[in-house]
Amino acid sequence: MDQHCFSFLESSFSVINDEAMAGEKHLVNGNYIDSIFRMGKAAEFITVSISEFEGMDWLITKGQKKMLEQLAYKGKIPNDIFKKFEFIRNLRNRVAHGYIKNKEDQAYTVHKDFFDIAVFFYRKYKDNEKKSKKAYGDWMNMKLKMN
Repeated sequence: MDQHCFSFLESSFSVINDEAMAGEKHLVNGNYIDSIFRMGKAAEFITVSISEFEGMDWLITKGQKKMLEQLAYKGKIPNDIFKKFEFIRNLRNRVAHGYIKNKEDQAYTVHKDFFDIAVFFYRKYKDNEKKSKKAYGDWMNMKLKMN
């Protein structure tokens, strides 16, 4: 998979890109549980990165839930993005404990929500819209304009 929905992250955030690409590949192949895990891990990488970029490194040892709560409280992530992070985090935990219904639908929702998180993250922390437009084309341009 050379091109995927998260290719715009590749040059600036390769670790996040690799995890998201793996999650998308699992989704396409029908491995919904693995897709949810990988997207959840990519979301956690973004949470850690935001904490670092915002000079809130001390949050990293507190776990993703506390990081997200503090980042939202301090206004570093908007409420709609916080809710998407929380949905992915909670679903990933439920999957880890064996409780999930409609795993296909849930995996597609995680993919969509993670895409919104990734666009927010990229736009805020790598202010290079031209690069993302070049990397993904008109569909990405439209998504950037919607946010």
